[in-house]
Amino acid sequence: MTTGKGALRMALFGVVFILMRGSFSVSKENWIVYLRHTGPLQIGMSISEVRKVIGDPSAHLVWLDQSDPKGINECSYLETRALPVGLNVMFNRQRVVRIEITEKNATKTASGIGIGDTEEKAKAAYPNRIRVEPHPYTDGHYLVFTPADKADRDYGMIFETEQGRVTEFRAGLMNAVILIEGCA
Repeated sequence: MTTGKGALRMALFGVVFILMRGSFSVSKENWIVYLRHTGPLQIGMSISEVRKVIGDPSAHLVWLDQSDPKGINECSYLETRALPVGLNVMFNRQRVVRIEITEKNATKTASGIGIGDTEEKAKAAYPNRIRVEPHPYTDGHYLVFTPADKADRDYGMIFETEQGRVTEFRAGLMNAVILIEGCA
C-alpha cells in the first residue's frame, strides 16, 4: 500500500498518462465526415497543421513511389496512431485532399451513413443528390454524392457498395475522391 508522497506521485503519474493519451487522439464522436472536414481535419490542411490538431508530432506522410518516397510532391497517406482505425487521410502535394473510411466502427457521415448501411438508406439521406454507377471491380455500386450548394462544387463523396450495403466511403476534393485506387 502506497501512502503520502508515493500515493500523490502515483496519482499525478496517472493523470499525466491519461492527459497524454487523450491528447494523442480525438474521441470517435468528433470524427463525423463532412465534405470539407472530418473531425478537426480540414481539406487543404498541411502536414504540420494536421500534426497539431491530432496531437501527434511524429505523424508523417508515406508512399511507395521510388521517385517520391515521402510523398512530398504527389499523392501520399498519413501515418499515425492518433486516428481511429479505418480512417485514412490522403494528401496531394502535402495538403489533405481526401478522407477514407474503411472500417465499420471508424465513423459516419453528418447524415448518419456508415459502413454496413443500405444503398436505400444512403439515397434517402441525400435525396436527389446520389448518382448510382457500377463499381469498377465488383458487382456493387458507387453511390456518388454531388452537393447542391455551388460553393461545394469541387467537393464530393462516394459510397462503395457490395450486395446493397456500404463497404467503404470517402469524401473531400472531388478530383481526389474519384480516384479508384487511392494513390495507385
